[in-house]
Amino acid sequence: MVGGSAVIDELSKEICDSRSVLLLLTKSSLEKPFVKHEIDIACHQQITVPGFNIVAAITDPSIDPTIRFPSLTKSSWVPFPKGEITPEFIHNILLSLTPKVKRDNKARHIYVSCGWGEAEQPVTFKVCKVLAERGVRLIGDETNRREFGEEGAKRINRIMAGCTGHLLILPERRTLAKTAEETYKYFISELEIGKKLGLPRKILCVSRDTIPNFLKDEALEIGSGDDLSVYKQELIRLHDESEPIEPYTFFASDYKVTTSRNEYARKILEHILGIECWLGKDYIGEQLREEIVNKVRAANIVISDLACKYDFPNKRLQINLNTCIEAGIAMGSKRPLFVTSLDPGSCDPETKDKTTQLPFMFRNSTIIWYKDEVDFLIKICRLALATKRRIINEDIF
Repeated sequence: MVGGSAVIDELSKEICDSRSVLLLLTKSSLEKPFVKHEIDIACHQQITVPGFNIVAAITDPSIDPTIRFPSLTKSSWVPFPKGEITPEFIHNILLSLTPKVKRDNKARHIYVSCGWGEAEQPVTFKVCKVLAERGVRLIGDETNRREFGEEGAKRINRIMAGCTGHLLILPERRTLAKTAEETYKYFISELEIGKKLGLPRKILCVSRDTIPNFLKDEALEIGSGDDLSVYKQELIRLHDESEPIEPYTFFASDYKVTTSRNEYARKILEHILGIECWLGKDYIGEQLREEIVNKVRAANIVISDLACKYDFPNKRLQINLNTCIEAGIAMGSKRPLFVTSLDPGSCDPETKDKTTQLPFMFRNSTIIWYKDEVDFLIKICRLALATKRRIINEDIF
């Protein structure tokens, strides 16, 4: 906080603008009046704001925080012995601070492009409810995304790659001094992504007068959405055209060296994405290679950790050949791919060009470098959040 600021007001504002509060519980923090003030505000947020979370990390098991903070009896408690930041501790913290997406059995996953403005939501929910009542898993982008652009398009592509249908619900929008194409540019971008993925689609609109001309022939006008007979059969056709699937993440890594770290990463991915995470070691049998190849080719997301060990005598990364092959299969199959690697600079500060230590085919990729196991789990969490799907069914019912 800047000097001269009203501390109480500033603290209150910052906490109310947050989604979570992490309390570091020590004997000293229990006695601080400002900590008590912050937790009181956070407890009020937890009651009044859906999804707001409080997590308490306890450094000393003898501490009983409920004496000073009785409201924390329903909060998550994470052991933090001696203040050591271990992979297990970070794993527990990340699971506690990020909302869990419920996994679903094999179902039809349909991506929904729609408006979330206050005046637009009623139509969206009326239309979506028809499919939700038939067991369709309705998928959307998180509403708090501020930018689309190139990175937004990649994110939507990753999300839509785990769907087998696309529903567009175009709201009535008029923007002064903008063409219809400019006004509906995000819908058009998602339409193009769906086309490239070959997803069957239906386009509904509140008013045909406001949408771009090239969409008018395909779009079905539904007005307020009150008359189900206008569009119900079209939604049923979309339901029938889409296939039930179980989207999943394939995580390629050296499974012998980083066993516990990989299991922590798997739990984080499944917790945030709400889809299963497969590792190569999950497969056994005579057709092991074929099964792994097929699994990579059909994955919603592939994460390949090219190197997690460092050869200190030779001052080079130890590349995992199997992981490189799996990453290559993902590239050839055009699956959404994240490439990670241990940062050789964290092992040898004199490292000059770390990218040249990776196989040539990956040097043009965006490499996500990490310095240790804790940093790796944090990066995995960020990757998951960058692909997090909104489950619209939860908003409807």
